[in-house]
Amino acid sequence: MANPDKLTYIKLEDDLFWSTRCQGFAFGELLNDYKVPDFETDFIKGGEVYSIFDSGSSTIQLPVQLYEPYLAALFIEVGKEVESKQEYGVGVFVPCDETYPELHFLFDKTWLQVSPEDYVVDVSDGKDGSQCLMLITADEEDDVPFLVMGLPLYTGYYAVHDDAKGRIGFVPHVGSDKKGPYYAASNPSVDLRDAVKLTDYDDLSNHDSQDKKKKS
Repeated sequence: MANPDKLTYIKLEDDLFWSTRCQGFAFGELLNDYKVPDFETDFIKGGEVYSIFDSGSSTIQLPVQLYEPYLAALFIEVGKEVESKQEYGVGVFVPCDETYPELHFLFDKTWLQVSPEDYVVDVSDGKDGSQCLMLITADEEDDVPFLVMGLPLYTGYYAVHDDAKGRIGFVPHVGSDKKGPYYAASNPSVDLRDAVKLTDYDDLSNHDSQDKKKKS
């Protein structure tokens, strides 16, 4: 562990899982943030999505309602259109030679980071960089209608599962390139579904992150 005093804890739901609620997503910089859309399902409502931390899962699994808008916002941050092929339950096949952003997820006023090298992996024969797989998926049948945070999140973190106090803690481990976790003073205000409307790959001037930059 890098420093046990810097462990940041997230409050958990009182149920059978290591679960909480996610209030937002960010791509690249934390200023490029979006709130969880209201789909008024049992698991996605009130600007939150029910979420489970699962170190036994090899992917980050999104509810099917969030999958398309999430990928759209992610590819916007790449800066251009990316040739990709989605395969439900597996991930997204993408070129290896693009620059993919850091991903951030907001839980209980805490931003947790997923590094590009942890969610984009080379799956080509001989590992020659000709084909990569993005470990972000969804269940086409919607049998998993909530967010599952698997190994791509855990990589680079030292995690403490504190069942007695109903919380889970994260801190970058020794040798990790991850920073934070970071405190969020407020939740994002721009709907994830509006990401495509707010930018054309070259101009983010309409996103509320630009107002935050001007004030900082």
